[in-house]
Amino acid sequence: MGVIEQSDMLLDSGLGHGTRLLLRNKRLLDGPSSAPSLLFVHGATYAASLVFDYDIDGQSWMDRLARAGFDVWCVDLPGYGGAERPPAMADAAADHPPLTTTAEAEAATLRAVRHILESRGVPRLHLIGYSWGTAICGGLAAAHPALVDRLVLLGALWTGVTGRTVNTTAGGLAAHRDVDAAAAAARWVINLDPAQIAAVVPPGRIDAWVANTLASDGGLAPAGELRVPAGVVADIQRFWLNGTPTYDPRQITAPSLVIMGEWDHETTPAQGWEVFQRLTAAATPPALASVWATQASIRRGGTTAAICAGSRLITQRAAAAAASRSRWAARPPAVVLTVRPVTPVHSAPSRTKRSTSSGWAAARPPQIAVPQE
Repeated sequence: MGVIEQSDMLLDSGLGHGTRLLLRNKRLLDGPSSAPSLLFVHGATYAASLVFDYDIDGQSWMDRLARAGFDVWCVDLPGYGGAERPPAMADAAADHPPLTTTAEAEAATLRAVRHILESRGVPRLHLIGYSWGTAICGGLAAAHPALVDRLVLLGALWTGVTGRTVNTTAGGLAAHRDVDAAAAAARWVINLDPAQIAAVVPPGRIDAWVANTLASDGGLAPAGELRVPAGVVADIQRFWLNGTPTYDPRQITAPSLVIMGEWDHETTPAQGWEVFQRLTAAATPPALASVWATQASIRRGGTTAAICAGSRLITQRAAAAAASRSRWAARPPAVVLTVRPVTPVHSAPSRTKRSTSSGWAAARPPQIAVPQE
C-alpha cells in the first residue's frame, strides 16, 4: 500500500499580528517526484487538519489521495486547529474586531499556495474548498487563475445562507466565538430525522469526531468548548446575507466541480446550483455532483461518493474537454454527476448536457434536490 510521509510546518500568515498558519503535507515516501499537488481549505469552524485528515476506518481523505499518488496538503488558517492563535483570541470577544475575515483567509491561503508551488517547483496546484473554504478557494481561483489547475467546491457557500448554524446575531461583530459539544454534534444532522441520520453515519462516530475536535482548542475556550475566529460571521452579515458574494465565479477559468449534499440544510443544493451556473469561463465544462448525504459526506467515513467524485475530477480531464466550446457561445456545457437519484424539485436549464461512455449525448435537465426548510 505504500508508506505515507507526513510533515507539518508553521508559515507566517502575513496578517500583521505575527500569527503563523499550519501547513500539513502527506505523500507516499517512495512516490513519484512529479505527483500533482493538492491543497484542502477548511470551512468556518473546523480546521482542515481536523476534517480532511481525520482518520475514519484506518485512513483519512488526505491518506486516500496520498495513496492515489497526490502530493496532498491542508492549511489551518490563523485561529484554527494546529495554527497559532491571534493574541486577541485570549481576550474578551467584544474587545476586538472580527478575526480572520474572508479577505484575510484568502490572503493567507495564497501565501500557502505560493509556498507549496515554490517548494515543489510547479506552476499550479489543485484546490478543494469546503463550505466557507469554497469562497476562499473561489476567490483565489478567480483572482489568480494561473495558480489553480483544478477546483473542487464542496458544499458551496453562496447568497441565500440563513445563518442557522453559524450564529450571525449573538455577540454582534465580535473577535471570536465559542462552540460547545452539543452545537458541534447538532450541526451535522440539521433537520434530519432518525432514519436519515442512521443512513449517513454509524452510531458514535459524530461523538468521537466532536471529542477529537474540541480537544484541539488549546485552553482558550471554557472547558468542553472550541474557540474559533468570527471573521466569517462578520462577512456573512456584511456580504452573503445582503446578496453580495465575496467573489465572482464567472472569473474562474480552472476546470471546476461543485459537490452538494442532497440533505445539506446549511450550504444548500440551491446555493451550489447558483455557483455552478456562474462557472461560465471554466476551461472545460464545469461539473455538478449531487451527493446522497448531508454536508457532502466529509465526516461520515469510508469511501464516500463525494471523495470519489472529487478524486475523479482532479485525476483526469473531464470527458467534455474533447467537446468544442465554440458550439456553446453563451456558456460551456455541463457535466452532471448524480451519485444517487434525487427528489425532483426544480430543473436546470434544458441546454445542459451530460457525459456518457459514448461521448456527448443530449440529456434531460438534471434534477436538483432542494431540502424543504
